[in-house]
Amino acid sequence: FLYLIFKYHIMDIHVALTRSFVYTILIFLISILYFSTTRIAEIYLNELTGYKSFIFSFLCASITALAFVPLQNILQKFIDRLFLKKSVEEIETENKLLKQEIIQTERLKSVAILASGMAHEIKNPLTLLKTFSEFLPNRLDDKEFLKKFSPMVANEINRIDELVHNLLDFAKPAPPALKATDIHQLLNHTLDLLSNDLIKHHIQCVRRYQVDGTCLDIDPKQISQAVLNIVLNAIDAMPGGGTLTVATELPLTPSLVKRGNGGVEITIKIQDTGYGIKPEHLPHIFDPFFTQKDEGTGLGLSITHEIIRNHKGKIFVESQAGKGTTFIIELPC
Repeated sequence: FLYLIFKYHIMDIHVALTRSFVYTILIFLISILYFSTTRIAEIYLNELTGYKSFIFSFLCASITALAFVPLQNILQKFIDRLFLKKSVEEIETENKLLKQEIIQTERLKSVAILASGMAHEIKNPLTLLKTFSEFLPNRLDDKEFLKKFSPMVANEINRIDELVHNLLDFAKPAPPALKATDIHQLLNHTLDLLSNDLIKHHIQCVRRYQVDGTCLDIDPKQISQAVLNIVLNAIDAMPGGGTLTVATELPLTPSLVKRGNGGVEITIKIQDTGYGIKPEHLPHIFDPFFTQKDEGTGLGLSITHEIIRNHKGKIFVESQAGKGTTFIIELPC
């Protein structure tokens, strides 16, 4: 119970300690009363029946316990209501709902960032549609004009529709929907969405990809969110500018990837030249609600860890204070 309080902050530590102390004292007193009652009952029954044996004594203790166990449970519920205003089970349920709400809020923050990037993507189709609408009234009889622009308009409308649907799907929490995805194309798309943030913070983005066997069975939206969370952390770690390096390392033999042999993995490395992470903080960076920022829920990396774990992958971090941080993601081929 105390472990849950320290790790997940499910309630005030002083209230918990006071509750535990009072509960322990009362249980101690009840235990004394229990053993005393058991011993008195045993002596009385021995004198009454004149029968002495271990089995008889054990039977007396068991019968007495049947009366004291419900009393202990009632007492625990009373103490919980007195100090916590609700049961421990109700508090755990409440915290689970709160965590789900915060995770959704964190996801919506990512959606807002993606939306700003997608705004740039939507501008190009809108420009073509605007041009078409301006010329259309005067070119209604121009079959060559209609033949040229009609397919383009349909394609651009589909493109905008796909972008909007992708954004809406990204905002909905769901189990991984695995499909064959080009990991390099996904990385490029995610980094392009953050290009404005990288330019604004004077961060140079270096991409080092290996070219063979890049197709993985993953949920592209979830992996994109995981990469997005890491890159956003990297941007925050380089307020004065720096270099962001995104690299992939693939198995030496492409045939291994095609066969899907167990144990073969593709590695994604995301490295920044920021201020790094203190050694004492490294073991906790994937813990829910752990953050060193003035603003933030501390759930971004926790969600990232969960996404990678749901893909049967692994994620590690290497960091030196003042020199930068490297996140290493391993995804099974």
